[in-house]
Amino acid sequence: MPAMPLFISVSEAASLPNRCFIDVRSRVVHGWDALGAYSKGHIAGAQFLAFDRVFARDPIFELGRHPWPDRRTVAAHLLGVLGPAGNALSRVIFYDDGGMNFAARAALCARWAGFTNAQILDGGLSAWARCGLPLDEGAPVAADHPAVERVNDFLRQTIAGAVPQMLGKAAFFNAVKQDDRLVIDGRPRERFAGRTETLDARPGHVPGAVNRPATENLDADGSLKSREALRREWGAVIGRRDPRSIVQMCGSGVAACLNAAALDTAGILPIAEAVLYPGSWSQWAADSNLPAEIGCRDTAE
Repeated sequence: MPAMPLFISVSEAASLPNRCFIDVRSRVVHGWDALGAYSKGHIAGAQFLAFDRVFARDPIFELGRHPWPDRRTVAAHLLGVLGPAGNALSRVIFYDDGGMNFAARAALCARWAGFTNAQILDGGLSAWARCGLPLDEGAPVAADHPAVERVNDFLRQTIAGAVPQMLGKAAFFNAVKQDDRLVIDGRPRERFAGRTETLDARPGHVPGAVNRPATENLDADGSLKSREALRREWGAVIGRRDPRSIVQMCGSGVAACLNAAALDTAGILPIAEAVLYPGSWSQWAADSNLPAEIGCRDTAE
């Protein structure tokens, strides 16, 4: 059976009889009050999961701002919001209002945990609202706390879905030294170039990396660009390089997930063949022994 597409349109998602919307707005966008943003307005019936607690481990200077989460943690929280009927085939649709970066990370984490039908709502909350579809206000319904035995059974009986290969710091360092690897950095251009840095230890980027801001995958309305536009733009970035040589990174392994998902949707590189460095610049920059470059570079040629 072919894998479920990573992105789902608002119209298709709204028409599904059995689906679970999960709001993963992050404190990166909403300060410390992502839950408050949910309470002020969310997709009717949507659940809320704290992105920074479920889809990332606690930030550690040496590991980066959003270390990749524990599979058990992701599975337990998703089984909790899905309730007793939740299983590996449940239609779980993630959304945010931050350019789909957080929803992309959450969907990949969910697939990695075994929920193979996890998807990203194309355009997020803004697209849903533009279509005049129902919104609710108020706090989320308290989720179940699945028994340890249920989580254990789920993890034993499921395998990770199609997700990128994850590189730790040492493996990434070795990859950078290889001329056959192409590092793509999904941060905004001013941060990649080292003109500003307010989040991580120092400005700049990994030597030899190429910049493709994740925001450039989106059209003016915040939805994913057409397959043709993505193929054209990514083709200009990659040039004659083999897409399988790409290693995706960003500031903390979040926006890089959207870049990887966009390549999958464009038909350039299946998500199962993608490679991701979750520690990203926040981990690299924390090690003063590692080099950094300043300046712009937006093509591999």
